[in-house]
Amino acid sequence: MKTYQKKLVGFLLIIILLTTSCTAKPITSNQSTPTVNPVLRTEVSTPSPTLSPTESPTLPPLTSTSTLTSTPTITLPPTETPFPQLIVDDKNIPMVLVPAGPFTMGVKDRAKIEQPPHTVYLDNYYIDQFEVTFEWFAQFLNEKGNQFEGLANWIEANDPDLRVHLKNDTWVVDEGNEKFPMNEMTWYGARAFCEWRGGRLPTEAEWEKAARGTDERPYPWGDGIDCSLANYASCVHASVPVDSYPEGKSPYGAYNLAGNMMEWVNDTYAPDYYANSPAENPTGPETGSFRIIRGGSWINNVGQLRTTHRYPKLPVLTFTSVGFRCVREVSP
Repeated sequence: MKTYQKKLVGFLLIIILLTTSCTAKPITSNQSTPTVNPVLRTEVSTPSPTLSPTESPTLPPLTSTSTLTSTPTITLPPTETPFPQLIVDDKNIPMVLVPAGPFTMGVKDRAKIEQPPHTVYLDNYYIDQFEVTFEWFAQFLNEKGNQFEGLANWIEANDPDLRVHLKNDTWVVDEGNEKFPMNEMTWYGARAFCEWRGGRLPTEAEWEKAARGTDERPYPWGDGIDCSLANYASCVHASVPVDSYPEGKSPYGAYNLAGNMMEWVNDTYAPDYYANSPAENPTGPETGSFRIIRGGSWINNVGQLRTTHRYPKLPVLTFTSVGFRCVREVSP
């Protein structure tokens, strides 16, 4: 073969090799493309469909928000109301709040007039923190006088157990007795005093809830009784100032709802009323000759100091061991 022919063959072999090398590269590239690219697309798109609302609480921002939202619920007490627990009325007499809600009135294992136990719902109301004192009642007498109502005067002015007297046309409390509980007033006198203050006598239901709360306790402070908790027979043998026995307060902060003085309430008396009582804000029978006293006094035994004990009396009578307190309704 001639020299120029050898050069031509060599040149052609170089072209063939170059052509073969350039053709192989696209083949390799084409093989890798379907293998890699679909995998990358799958990995990117997978998280989106697998997320769901159930996974949200695990994310830090949502966990933090959830904690902040729940904090007020934990700190707010279930009995919180928009009303203050303690107020002082226009006559400078303190009253405590009894929040709205149900409670059990009556008891199953005592006198028939205390049966049957039944659930009663009461609206919000305020009740006097203390029994009405001679000092407060003297202010009332000096404005209203000792009027005649219900076949008797509001107070039995000549009774030796009374500690407020008319002197030079002014009712004056015997010195040292200003803070003792008022006595010797009729039911009518007690009602008139409460109305003078812009309130009224408590219903039986209001009195009982203020005394026993919602856990059916037999005494305002709970179970058991001794002379450190209340003033009853064999303790002092007389009434004591109305702010005595702070350890015997009721669940709402009212003093001496057991002992010291029995207390007039508004209701008339019917022995079977509990069996037919309305379930909401009962006010007692519509008619009746007797009114109810509650709470036991310094002359009564422990059984009569129970929060469910009730006793009927004629409203024109007065007693050395019977006082009262008032309530005021709460406007919505």
